[in-house]
Amino acid sequence: FVEKGVMQQLARSLHNSSTQLIGRRSISRGALSGGFSEEALRCWAQNHWRDHQDEPYVDLFGSRLTRGCSLWLDSHQHPCNELAHAFFGSARFAPERLLMTPFMTTYMRLPDTFILGKRFLFWTVVVNAPHEIILTWQGGNLQGATMMSFDPRLQRVYHGNCLVGIPPSSALIELHRFYAQFLLEGMVHRLEKKSNGAVL
Repeated sequence: FVEKGVMQQLARSLHNSSTQLIGRRSISRGALSGGFSEEALRCWAQNHWRDHQDEPYVDLFGSRLTRGCSLWLDSHQHPCNELAHAFFGSARFAPERLLMTPFMTTYMRLPDTFILGKRFLFWTVVVNAPHEIILTWQGGNLQGATMMSFDPRLQRVYHGNCLVGIPPSSALIELHRFYAQFLLEGMVHRLEKKSNGAVL
């Protein structure tokens, strides 16, 4: 998990920057902006930050759902809303949420629906499609995006990240990759529990 000192430093940076919506919003009813591949997400990031001099760092991790969970998720009109709720509402995200809360005065409540432009903590929804959601954030010289998507055909969910302002060779990247997979597992666990009727 991310060390407390690193998360607090990032949270302070985000707070001091008066977090705002980054770049250009988009909405899709069909084709995905980030897609189900790292390359597709990289193309989205390059276009989103096309005026930025630094090449964005991009990663993407996936995990398979049980058939029952996949059918349950696919039964929703907007599965991406369930993905966002499971990601930000998971027990594994709770420490990060707790560390950020003291720096927030608004947008602390998990939204009922993650519609375009909706804000939660330091994130803002900039892409909203039935099977994909992308949220951006900014803090100081750091900018980034968090993506969740669902492929019902393969019964897989994905969690991707874009980072601008952090060198790809930074030691923080390896820590980030471990943490991203940790959060993906937390999202999957929450989806599986919810699809089985657990009250969360």
